[in-house]
Amino acid sequence: MEDRRSEVKQLRNRTTHIFQLRNPTLYLEEPVVIDESLRGRLEAFEEHDLSKSWSWFVPSSRETSEQDFELLTRQLQDAGPFRRTTKLAQEEP
Repeated sequence: MEDRRSEVKQLRNRTTHIFQLRNPTLYLEEPVVIDESLRGRLEAFEEHDLSKSWSWFVPSSRETSEQDFELLTRQLQDAGPFRRTTKLAQEEP
């Protein structure tokens, strides 16, 4: 246990988020693929064009709605598509 505490002390100077997880699940065999279909069900994408880059969603810590968390962790299978509250600009053909 002492080694772990020492490791955490060293990390405190480099990061602001240290927390312990209970029962973590790794999806190594069957990863959750964040494809256009899943993005269409995530509330975080309500204001975004699903066919455009979505790299903004991955690299940072952010609050996630309960529904999105449940979809991403496979706790919720059928949430249906979200409803857009505003229309996105349509590109001319």
